[in-house]
Amino acid sequence: MGRVVAVGSLNSTKINAVAKAYSMFGITVDVRPVKVQTPTQQPLGLSEITNGAVLRARLALEAVNEAEEAVGIETGLVKVGDLTYLNIPVAAIMSRDGYLTIGIGPGFAI
Repeated sequence: MGRVVAVGSLNSTKINAVAKAYSMFGITVDVRPVKVQTPTQQPLGLSEITNGAVLRARLALEAVNEAEEAVGIETGLVKVGDLTYLNIPVAAIMSRDGYLTIGIGPGFAI
């Protein structure tokens, strides 16, 4: 079946993105989506967005005992000067042995 990877979301876009990202590296995965509760509906600032992604990964890893690792994806708003806000995604990957890596995607003005 493949490596068991928990995803801290029921959002199909996030679930499919995780499966595709692993497949791009030739890794077959059994993605297990998990409904998680995060403290804010709309994260503001890079800290809140990053903390949300890490929390999603940690809660998903705790929920799926078979998972070798978990992925949390969070998007939120970052103010850019006085001009606008950017919607920025952050992904966190956490392994059972405690390794954590974070990636930030491109932002777009809203």
